[in-house]
Amino acid sequence: MGQSDQERLNPLPNAHMHSGESETAAIDGPIRLYNTLLPSGFDQLPRRARGIRRYVGIHPWFIPTERSELERELRMLEELTAAGVPDGIGECGLDFFPGRCRQPGREKADQIRLLEKQLEMASTKDLPVTLHAVRCRQELYSVLQAADLKAGVIFHQFSGSREEMDQYRKVCDARFSFSPGVLNAGKKQLEALTDCPDGWLLLENEKERKNRQLNALYTETARLRKIPVGQLIEQIQANLNNL
Repeated sequence: MGQSDQERLNPLPNAHMHSGESETAAIDGPIRLYNTLLPSGFDQLPRRARGIRRYVGIHPWFIPTERSELERELRMLEELTAAGVPDGIGECGLDFFPGRCRQPGREKADQIRLLEKQLEMASTKDLPVTLHAVRCRQELYSVLQAADLKAGVIFHQFSGSREEMDQYRKVCDARFSFSPGVLNAGKKQLEALTDCPDGWLLLENEKERKNRQLNALYTETARLRKIPVGQLIEQIQANLNNL
């Protein structure tokens, strides 16, 4: 049976979105967290509804390769953060997938330096952070260990194990956000989703323009964790509110 318009437009707590990716952006409701890919895109994030949280950062895929452009984006990030405009820093992080970390300006050392700068801004303003993390566990752990982060750190589209969660919790107030893809993943990821402590758990869907995949994620997560869907929704909302 297909979803009704009301079901499709009824927003759920969502830990990771980008601009223009939801028909629910103008609807008052639970917390929905929007991230930029670059600070210059901050004005494209929704601003009309209660429940919207806006994060600004430089995504590792989109690091400008021209130095002057990168400096401009960094200035914008610094100005927005200093003025207290964003609710958090993100999406930022490290992506060491071979084809992505060999481009000039986006090599491993470049990504690490840029992430350190963004985490410093987050620390100065006690802002939460959304992290993109691919094939960088050891380097990311070291960066987080050296950072003085006081607010929550969201591991976007988390695909690691419960043991990895415990390791990251040693160096930051980590929260782990699972996307619909986890339902088709392996045993390790499903066990992490099932066993993640209540206060660490977040759910997200960054690509779906409507709510179908996110609804399915909530339904299946509640089944795996043996709790009512309503209780899960309340828990995710509380976790987002406590970042």
